[in-house]
Amino acid sequence: MTMPELTPGGDRGVAKPWVTSDGQIRDFDPVQQVRIQRHRKQHTTWQRKASRRKRGSKNQNKAARYQQYEKNIRQDYAQQTGHRLVANDSYDVDVFEDLPIQNMTKRPQAKKDAERQKRESGS
Repeated sequence: MTMPELTPGGDRGVAKPWVTSDGQIRDFDPVQQVRIQRHRKQHTTWQRKASRRKRGSKNQNKAARYQQYEKNIRQDYAQQTGHRLVANDSYDVDVFEDLPIQNMTKRPQAKKDAERQKRESGS
């Protein structure tokens, strides 16, 4: 067997959590997807309520736990997927790339032209 056949390729993305080089798309469980959507909705509701509350109070910080839930699910999914890849004996070499996903999804800042006016960034 050649090296490309023994080495899986994978891409951890924003829209789909894991896409492999052989075309498999691995996504969250349907239950997890429903819970993430519900927590996102609850997070926006709590953000509105927190804006009217005293800064630094316990009630104002309750919105953060809804974001934490999604973060925990993503972290758990990454650990389980990594374990499945390592436990799989059909591949000899596993290579992971640590990409700054947050920086890749940010909107680029507007550039300034010769007259120091902001213009479109072109991306």
